[in-house]
Amino acid sequence: MILEFVITNPWFLSSLAIALLIGIGIALLALWMKRLHQFQQQQGSMSCSLQNAVSKLNLELQEERDNRRLIEVQLKTMRTRLRQFDLREPQAIPYNHAITMVKRGAAAHDLIAACGLSQGEAELIIAIHGTRQ
Repeated sequence: MILEFVITNPWFLSSLAIALLIGIGIALLALWMKRLHQFQQQQGSMSCSLQNAVSKLNLELQEERDNRRLIEVQLKTMRTRLRQFDLREPQAIPYNHAITMVKRGAAAHDLIAACGLSQGEAELIIAIHGTRQ
């Protein structure tokens, strides 16, 4: 009797088919939602990894900038020391200026004060380049 009702009633068969299709649709939707959730988890994990990598790169970049600033300060200090060293070298002493001063009649104490020469250097330049009277 129930089987006869099921087979002969078109509304029941169509309702059963619709219910079956809805069930399959819900199952497919649940499967799609599960895969979407897994994809979102993977994306979240990748996003977190990328954020960590970017943070690490930013820290390394800041360290490099700090190192560069330190090197620039050290280089500036070395240049200053090199200039001071160059001024202490005998070749860097302005002998040409001292010779010019002697030709204009400057005395040894003038050369010492203006050019930073020693007493012996001043006297030697005067002896070599001084005006002969």
